Amino acid sequence: MQAIMETIFETGYLLFAVFCGIFLLIRGKGRAENVLLALAILLLGLGDAFHLIPRMIALNTNGLEAHAAALGVGKLVTSVTMTFFYLLMYVFLIVRERKTPPMWLHVLYGALLVVRIVLVALPQNKWLESSPYIWNVLRNIPFVLMGVIFIVMSFFYCRKDRYFKWMWLLVILSFVFYLITALGATFVPILGLMMLPKTICYMVIFVFALRACLYGAETEKGNSASFCTCTDHTCPLHPTNHDKGCAPCIAKNLKEKEIPSCFFHEVAPDKKEGTYLFEDFARAVMDKKEQE
Repeated sequence: MQAIMETIFETGYLLFAVFCGIFLLIRGKGRAENVLLALAILLLGLGDAFHLIPRMIALNTNGLEAHAAALGVGKLVTSVTMTFFYLLMYVFLIVRERKTPPMWLHVLYGALLVVRIVLVALPQNKWLESSPYIWNVLRNIPFVLMGVIFIVMSFFYCRKDRYFKWMWLLVILSFVFYLITALGATFVPILGLMMLPKTICYMVIFVFALRACLYGAETEKGNSASFCTCTDHTCPLHPTNHDKGCAPCIAKNLKEKEIPSCFFHEVAPDKKEGTYLFEDFARAVMDKKEQE
């Protein structure tokens, strides 16, 4: 019964991850946040496939012990892809919420990622055999610290984000279930089932991503995004990428002594390159008057 239920669940998860990733790439309109989410989800699904597919085969054939090497390689790949998944999600948070973390936080996060990858790659892990428990603990320390940083960032950055407001809680739960499995299944094998609720947490985050992609860019009648003529939808300041209207774009242009591109589209619809300074706009207005 366990073999059948796990196979159905894990197959569904992998297919859902692939669907979500491809959907975000196709329907995301090239927006940076959607591309980052799509890559993160596809990377997570691909990495998990290296572990879950051998596990499903083992459960439905001659048991886990007979496939120890394949499962070990799968765990190695999953350890690496999960690490880079949180790197992509870290960048996603910054892009979506338009925040600028201090440089020391970037350095710390990057350093933890490097330490994690180095620890995972060391031969002492004995991935093809039974991995020593001490190395199971050591390689997860920097990973958990990366998770803590991401959780704190999610909590403070996404508090007003209607789609990702509760992502921090799901990440906490996923790490709790993951650590129960990673550190406890060696002594109590049944704890390995905690990977199922961990996976569900990720699937809920996938749903958040789908909802944000489908409905996040939609605006009510009269919202600034409905009349914005700027075609650069990858710009994080574009009204379709947030709910603050034109204010962020105008603030940026005022700071750089420029005119928003939507003004240029009104007087010079063919303008696609060059600068957008006050002088350029005045020149465009005069050129249009002369043509009339």
